[in-house]
Amino acid sequence: MIYSFLHLNVNKSTDSIILGGMLGILAAAVNYLLTKKFVSDQVRYMIDEETG
Repeated sequence: MIYSFLHLNVNKSTDSIILGGMLGILAAAVNYLLTKKFVSDQVRYMIDEETG
């Protein structure tokens, strides 16, 4: 879908590299946004009751 929108020919190596880089950046952005949403910034301390 992306390469047809941008008129890239995936049979050419330069266009394949461009498409791969763009998909990598897209994956990194989605990963960043999901991490910000679901991973807490709070620090949790685990203390063993026997040894303190």
